Amino acid sequence: MRVSSILLAAAATLVATVNSTSATATFVQTKLPPADVVKSGNTLQNMGAGNRYLRSRNNVDEADDDGEEEIDSDDEEERTVTDKMLNQFKKWHARGDTADDVYDKYMLASHMRKAYHTGNWAAYKANPKYQKYINYVEYLNNLKK
Repeated sequence: MRVSSILLAAAATLVATVNSTSATATFVQTKLPPADVVKSGNTLQNMGAGNRYLRSRNNVDEADDDGEEEIDSDDEEERTVTDKMLNQFKKWHARGDTADDVYDKYMLASHMRKAYHTGNWAAYKANPKYQKYINYVEYLNNLKK
């Protein structure tokens, strides 16, 4: 009876020690982005793929095919949705552009990789293109309601 009690106590101590060591090691090594900036699992799987944009339709430097001037100037203070931006969102939605299409168009994956490696998420979230992407996601979510 005493031997089984001692073995049970030793096993419980061993399991508790292994779990706490594992949790500590995971906590130190893990550096994950906040949940609101992760586009999809596909992006995280392709982090090491380099500059492969196989399905990109437009580059940022190219003109939009909707003929509108871009709204994302760097010195823009307020990141609210303007009427012009709302009209652009309507055109994107009418064309069938998804949030992923806008994410790819603005090549936010490379910006996210840079923020991930440097830990500078504030600069990523302050990026006007990221702000426009987030506003488009909110626009699409409001349409679903």
